[in-house]
Amino acid sequence: MSEIDELAEFASTEDSHLSVDNLASTDFKKKSQKEELKDRQQNREARRKYSIWIFWLLVGYLVVVFSILSLSACKCVCFELSDSVLITLLTTTTANVIGIFIIVVKYLFSK
Repeated sequence: MSEIDELAEFASTEDSHLSVDNLASTDFKKKSQKEELKDRQQNREARRKYSIWIFWLLVGYLVVVFSILSLSACKCVCFELSDSVLITLLTTTTANVIGIFIIVVKYLFSK
């Protein structure tokens, strides 16, 4: 028996005060709510996954910048950067970290 036949049979009983259209509408609403819940769960999982990935990307980026600064400060290693390069490195690093942080926060807490 098809779903339409089952709904029609249910609607024709004396105990039922709902029409077939109302039953179909109710069923559609339930399915829509289930899909919306599933979509929200997937969004939450994706947000968690990407926020962790971006966090570790920033940590790695900052470790590399700190390493460059440390090597530049150490006189025993033949690695030297001019002051203007170091200032540029620190400025762009700060801008990148703040920019990525703002983008991630706006995405995670947009709703």
